[in-house]
Amino acid sequence: MSRAQRYRGDIADVVDLCGAEVATEMVERLGGLDIRVPAELSADHPLMRLTEPTRARFLKHFGASERLYIPRQLGSKADLARSMKRQGRSVEEIALTLQVTMRTVYNWLGGAGSKRPADTRQSDLFG
Repeated sequence: MSRAQRYRGDIADVVDLCGAEVATEMVERLGGLDIRVPAELSADHPLMRLTEPTRARFLKHFGASERLYIPRQLGSKADLARSMKRQGRSVEEIALTLQVTMRTVYNWLGGAGSKRPADTRQSDLFG
């Protein structure tokens, strides 16, 4: 799987042509914006928020009048939840951080040892 296949939309093109470092900086500094690449950059254009090397690499591959949507995060929330779980964070903490329900986090984590512990307050009716 290529690096760009992990990403979706316009940011996948940025990763493929400019590299993950450029895409990461763009998400951190410009996340949530719809960017139109101008023929000439003005001092107040959003691309001016990027460092000079990053901006140069981006402009080398993307010409005037191209439009790109820059997402607020790389990857999906499900990928982020799995990464947070590997770092030892609890399901409750993940749900609060990502602003989703605990049930959603359990569904994202699937069968990776993320099921709720059995409730021991009541005995098994049939066992």
